[in-house]
Amino acid sequence: MPLPDELPRFPDVAQGAPNYTSHIDLALARGHLPFSGSKDSHTWGWMRFKQAPKQITDAHLICLVDAWPPGVLQMMSTPAPASSMMWNLEFIHPHQSVEPEDWFAYQSHTRQAAQGYAHAQANIWNNRGQLVAVSRQSIAIFD
Repeated sequence: MPLPDELPRFPDVAQGAPNYTSHIDLALARGHLPFSGSKDSHTWGWMRFKQAPKQITDAHLICLVDAWPPGVLQMMSTPAPASSMMWNLEFIHPHQSVEPEDWFAYQSHTRQAAQGYAHAQANIWNNRGQLVAVSRQSIAIFD
């Protein structure tokens, strides 16, 4: 993926983004913003905290991974409520420690979507290319 400094960022709260995004920097490498009518349901990018914590723990990684909207939402052209029906985040241990300012790579693929339901899987790597977590999510979209 291109480096984060070369990529567009998700909008901030003043531009209509959810409040929690004021703490997280998301750089989009593939995909589009939610409700943009995209033909693509996959999302790739980079993530980190805007204000780095003292250290990165698994709890911090959970927060970062959960910040990404489901990729299938970018295929919709108007806003609609969505909810996780199931989310499983599996950590690969041991993984190398990272610096609090480091970026993490995120690549999510929508594996199936139809009739208001979607299933996505994502891999998360540290900035040295080491896999640190795998995410699996089932999503309901209420349209």
